[in-house]
Amino acid sequence: MRVHSMLLSQSVKSRLVVRPSTAIHRSDLFSNFMVTKDTMPISLNNLPRRDSVNSAKDLCVRNTTLSRFSNLQRKQEMKWDPVKYAASKLRGVISPIQAYITIGKKFSPHSLVYDSRFFQLYYFPEDHFMSCFRKSRPAVTVKSNKKFFLNGKILNKDQKYFNESRISKIDEVELSKIQTTVSRLTSRHRNNIPSEFAYLRRDLKTKVKMTFIKEWCRLNGDKAIWEYNGLKKFLSGTSPTVKGKSEKGLLDKSGRSTAGTAKDGYYLYIVKIFPDKDTLNEFKEDVSRSVQKVANLNWDKFLTPKKCPKGKSWVEAFNDSINVQTINRILEISKFPFELKREQLKN
Repeated sequence: MRVHSMLLSQSVKSRLVVRPSTAIHRSDLFSNFMVTKDTMPISLNNLPRRDSVNSAKDLCVRNTTLSRFSNLQRKQEMKWDPVKYAASKLRGVISPIQAYITIGKKFSPHSLVYDSRFFQLYYFPEDHFMSCFRKSRPAVTVKSNKKFFLNGKILNKDQKYFNESRISKIDEVELSKIQTTVSRLTSRHRNNIPSEFAYLRRDLKTKVKMTFIKEWCRLNGDKAIWEYNGLKKFLSGTSPTVKGKSEKGLLDKSGRSTAGTAKDGYYLYIVKIFPDKDTLNEFKEDVSRSVQKVANLNWDKFLTPKKCPKGKSWVEAFNDSINVQTINRILEISKFPFELKREQLKN
């Protein structure tokens, strides 16, 4: 699973790691979500579904208040959705780092792995600077832009709406001109831009994350992490019961996920068009295809493109460009009890 595996071991001289700060007290509750080497992956298996209904009934069946509380929780249990629960556990990266990358426009072009009418997907492997600060395994962030006025919808000859995702490139140029003109006329009215509304953004995140985690688990992303952690324990001699786990085909000889297996790391979705009732299925299929695209990546080709410093992957080159002191200063100002360090690796 780890991208600083044996394949790149000869060229890697250092790696970025996040450690608890010795200068700042751990006061931020969200800091507890920071991923460590022992963090469990988000999974649809063995979810901790609460059995609070039976607990309330056992306390006092005759108590009217508890009885009503029990009925309410029974209804909640009936509506319990494991996919939605797992999706709610997906987090992104801590806010100071997200702002540092976004404002500075420091995205590497190699991280863009999927581009469609609906969204762009940027993927950052585990050893990437961004992934060092992720808050779940995997980490997912869903953002939106204001590119499409009225969500890109126009009227066809039959006076019926159809989505921009079905408009040709030639028509798209003309539509863009119309949007620019209309946007100037309606600049004081936000109700024409979906991304301006918080409830639509929340709904968008739910749709993306639910589809994402369902496909990610279907492609055994969680099992690959468990297998990798078990393999590490076996190699260290602490867990003799996991011998032979690497034979399942989820990991290669270097401990990285095989092609077709969902990958850990940080996924950043930049949504251009919000899905509606007409395009929701198409949108979900697009999200599933994006997860599959990352799963099918060949580590060697993905990490070492043609235009890359000799002997280094683009992830290593990006990490080398990071000023550790600047990042630690940002973390200190933001009161995050962590610090970034550059560890030297043995050749």
